[in-house]
Amino acid sequence: MEIPILDEILFIVAIKPEIEKILSKTKYEILKNKKSMILYRCFLNRSSFLLLQTGVGQANAVIASTLVFTNFSIKKFFFIGLCGALDRNLRIGDIVLADRIIQYDSFQSLEGESIQLKPGIPSFMTDIHKKPYFTFDNPSIFSLLKDNNSFDAKVGTMLSGSEFICSNQRKKELKSKYHDALAVDMESSGIASVSEFFNINGNVIKVVSDGIDNKSEEILNEFRHNMSFSTEVVLNLFLEICKLINDGKILW
Repeated sequence: MEIPILDEILFIVAIKPEIEKILSKTKYEILKNKKSMILYRCFLNRSSFLLLQTGVGQANAVIASTLVFTNFSIKKFFFIGLCGALDRNLRIGDIVLADRIIQYDSFQSLEGESIQLKPGIPSFMTDIHKKPYFTFDNPSIFSLLKDNNSFDAKVGTMLSGSEFICSNQRKKELKSKYHDALAVDMESSGIASVSEFFNINGNVIKVVSDGIDNKSEEILNEFRHNMSFSTEVVLNLFLEICKLINDGKILW
């Protein structure tokens, strides 16, 4: 049976632990379940929306979001979930509002130098490599979440790449190259690429799950240890965005 074309609000997460607490607060039906991708229609306070679990990494994010953007008329998306801190001022549970996304492993190698690229666009084809990043600008949600005393929210750059970083040294290497970067994840660039192609407005808003100052061998353990707390913040973030939408405070 074909999925109907509808105007929708879409929430996106990558992995099951990020989605379980959200599902516990809603009524839902599964619209699509294939490999790592699960698409839900959820109902909360007489409102309905789509909730997409993409699976880990850029490829899964691109495949899953493309399928949804193709079959639904999406008004707005919110990519929420977890990220790793690159800035020492970020604590576990802090929120990163991404106004810029850089795919740090997309570049053109030349003799003696490398040029950062926006994914899919080689520098010899266009001058777009002068701005090799995706931008997100929604002042209303940025200001609303920053002014909300329930959240510690910071606006800045999110790095994204096909790398599950369990090395503190690797985080420091990325921070030394991208001084303004606040955090890193594995899917944001893929979501940004697809949303730009379909010209769909959205936001990437992530919760910090692991820090930068612990020992390398402790990063994965810290991620697991903090999962319950950080996913609770993801849930509260989701509920707050839903409230802002219902109150007509988020504009697009």
